[in-house]
Amino acid sequence: MDDIKPKHVLCFAHRGEAKAFIKRWNLKGSGEKALSGVWSTQAKQLAGDKQPPDVWILGEGIESAGIRLSYLLGRFPEVNSVINLGVAGFVLGGVVPKGFSLPEIGSLVQIRTSYGMHYDQKVRFKSYTNENLLEELPVFDCFSIGRRLTQANEYLYVSGFAAIVDMELWGLHAAAASAGCKLESIKVVSDVVDPNRAIPENLCSLVKSKSDELSELLWQAWTTWEDSRKKPTSRSELPKDFAEQLNSEFPQRFWLSSYQKNELGKHLRALSISKSLEPEELNSIVLKWIRKSQIDHIKGPAKKRGGVLSDRLKEMIYAEGAFGAR
Repeated sequence: MDDIKPKHVLCFAHRGEAKAFIKRWNLKGSGEKALSGVWSTQAKQLAGDKQPPDVWILGEGIESAGIRLSYLLGRFPEVNSVINLGVAGFVLGGVVPKGFSLPEIGSLVQIRTSYGMHYDQKVRFKSYTNENLLEELPVFDCFSIGRRLTQANEYLYVSGFAAIVDMELWGLHAAAASAGCKLESIKVVSDVVDPNRAIPENLCSLVKSKSDELSELLWQAWTTWEDSRKKPTSRSELPKDFAEQLNSEFPQRFWLSSYQKNELGKHLRALSISKSLEPEELNSIVLKWIRKSQIDHIKGPAKKRGGVLSDRLKEMIYAEGAFGAR
């Protein structure tokens, strides 16, 4: 599985949001009906040039966008990272992180935790949190609504969970998690809602009338994301000896993205320090734990098991009495 190269795609709800990307990269839509909304470069890149990521237009709505993403991730299993770029509303009175000012129309924000609402306004039990955040952008939580809200009391209810509101992110997170795929999201604020006042009838009108400007702001968000990922980090890489033993004992059962390798390496280092373990002893303990926990038997693609391995190891390390004492 080591020969599989990590690949990410950009996803949007509407084509208007992706205008700047399609134009700059000269992307072409797929001729296959089942792949409607998939845009990719058709030209061969010059040697050394970076191939631009594909752009997926998924549509609006928690269920419809999530189902569409699930289908495309199934068609393109090499994709292991999805970056969602789109517009969202900001609700006054919602939770604003300490140290950040209230965002205005046109502000870029990144999403930490995604909450969801059913069509009947009941909150979905599951939430999703992204810990791989940029230093350059303010961090907010997002509440994905099942339908367009028209009443002030509806927005007041939502503000108790999050300040940012959209109509698809929770569904995208659910689809990505099911496929063992990482998802990050950056939003541009298109509307500001005051739940203590009547909701204006022209709410969301800016999305249509200023789609070119909003798309350019999303392009700015993408370049910020790319520049941040190019910076050197202090995260620990996965030790080579552990990687070799993992592949030897569980051939083709785990595939880890670069991010997951860094995270797993960080967890292993934390365990080594906390238990005063030498590398050989550390590897033996963790591999034995993997066999006992049967993570390698989890159904699904190898990249899903890789994600579960990293997450569960983190939980075990910080659990009281985990792995015992030396």
